[in-house]
Amino acid sequence: MSVSSNRSYSLNASTDITARGSFFGDKLNSRLSFRGLYEAQDDRGVSGSGSTLVVPGLNTINATLASTRSASNYNQTVRQIGVFANLDLDWQGKYIVSGLVRRDGASLFGAANRWQTYGRGSVAYRLSEESWFGVDAISDLKFRASVGQAGNRPPFGAIFETYSLSAGLIGGLGQIGNPNLAPEVSTETEIGFDLELFNKYGLTVTNARNIIDGQIMPVPVPTIGGFTSQWSNVGELSNNTFEVSLNIPVIQTRDLNYSVRLNYDRTTSEISRLDIPEFFYSAAGQQGSETMFKIFQGGRMGEIFGRRFIKNCSDLPAGFAEQCGGPGSQYQRNSDGFIVWTGGASLDEGITKNLWFTRLAAANAPWGGGTGKEALNWGLPILFRDATGAVPVVSVGQALPRYRWSTAQQFSYKRLTAYALFDATIGKSVWNEARQWSLGDFMHREADQAGRGVADAKPIGYYFRATSTGGIGGIYDVLAPNNNTVEDASFVKLRELSVGYRIGRLAGVGDWALTLVGRNLLTFSDYRGFDPEVGVGGGGLGSGVLNAIDAYGFPNLRTISFALSTSF
Repeated sequence: MSVSSNRSYSLNASTDITARGSFFGDKLNSRLSFRGLYEAQDDRGVSGSGSTLVVPGLNTINATLASTRSASNYNQTVRQIGVFANLDLDWQGKYIVSGLVRRDGASLFGAANRWQTYGRGSVAYRLSEESWFGVDAISDLKFRASVGQAGNRPPFGAIFETYSLSAGLIGGLGQIGNPNLAPEVSTETEIGFDLELFNKYGLTVTNARNIIDGQIMPVPVPTIGGFTSQWSNVGELSNNTFEVSLNIPVIQTRDLNYSVRLNYDRTTSEISRLDIPEFFYSAAGQQGSETMFKIFQGGRMGEIFGRRFIKNCSDLPAGFAEQCGGPGSQYQRNSDGFIVWTGGASLDEGITKNLWFTRLAAANAPWGGGTGKEALNWGLPILFRDATGAVPVVSVGQALPRYRWSTAQQFSYKRLTAYALFDATIGKSVWNEARQWSLGDFMHREADQAGRGVADAKPIGYYFRATSTGGIGGIYDVLAPNNNTVEDASFVKLRELSVGYRIGRLAGVGDWALTLVGRNLLTFSDYRGFDPEVGVGGGGLGSGVLNAIDAYGFPNLRTISFALSTSF
């Protein structure tokens, strides 16, 4: 038996005052605005439950066994207030200036840091409006620049200490409070230009640099205090974005029109300052991801860390790299791209000469003199080690793409219309945890030896090995990110395809139209999972884009919709 009651209350109020004026014979147009905002959110709830009904049919909590009863309630209150003033000036449509000052307060921050002042300014110059500008081919040319600030807030409860409770008693410690938590301030500077040729071809180019100071993140704290984390202002994040958009109307006639729009953007994100020691993030407590994301000064956001299996001879230490090469070498590259120890034998003799059971003594193996001594098995992948023989975690991928592009095509012929959108994400990585987990259970097709001959069949130890001083188990690698299962997840998608036909009036009534729309129709990718557009939410990074993990998530749906519509 359970009973619950929840109440959410929200109040949003604003007031605006705007004054407009024209001066110097309407050459200068101005607008001055003042605005105030107030927001209040209250969330409350109470619940109680119990089990084992003492009196069958009497459905009340009091009729349950007393030792099974429990109750809880919560209360969340958030208040925000803001005031700002904005001035816009426009001189003959050629010189455009805008400026804004804003003062915000929020209860989500510490008492000493609840108020913050932000500013914004922009200028634009339409060169093509000058009387002396005589380039007929250029219909419009505008240069623009702006700088602006915004504040980001933490989740509710970030400034408070948290505990776990059991039977009314304080149990384990959770998050330590931070009464000095301040807003993270994002300052973006943008420059660019807009160009139109022959009143139809359009080009837009923009470069934006965004600096986020006082980045708010949950960070580890010394274990001696018993707490696990604290929301803190930890440093500075620098983002740089370059965007290009091109609009090309290929055909423009009364009955036939065809246009193409191309877009390209590239963003880099770097931790330019870190005010605390470097640390690792896991992704929403996802098993195996404990050392997947490393936060350090100079590092890139979304960079994926893991162990690395050797795939190049140059990764072997001096003295061993020279023994790596083609047939007859001590170390050779197998069909999966891994460098393996062969002892000079051919890679297809593992079964016929019973070589899979042979081992190279630790003293004779690469890094054999270091602290991480380990013998090598014939034909099995080799983990990269540092000079001491230890297995480090190194960069093996990047969750954020190198760049993205898209192309949208619009077509119409009399009453027929069509639209197609392709978009692409290039240079991003995803940890295919589902594939790696399946390797550990011998459930992936890679481990299926059906149809293979003695020359290329592999033993199960190739995929999973129970004991290893390096802490690995074949390419299963005890379910931790590595350069085998952190895959290139670049893709091109047919995001949308639609076809419509305008029928017109039927029996003298309405204006009827038929539309067929398909979304997420085709995906072109070498990624081995179901869908390269995948991620998990939550965790310290709080983003499915950054938490690029394929953890048995349901793939994006392909949808086909049919619509019959009319207007009167």
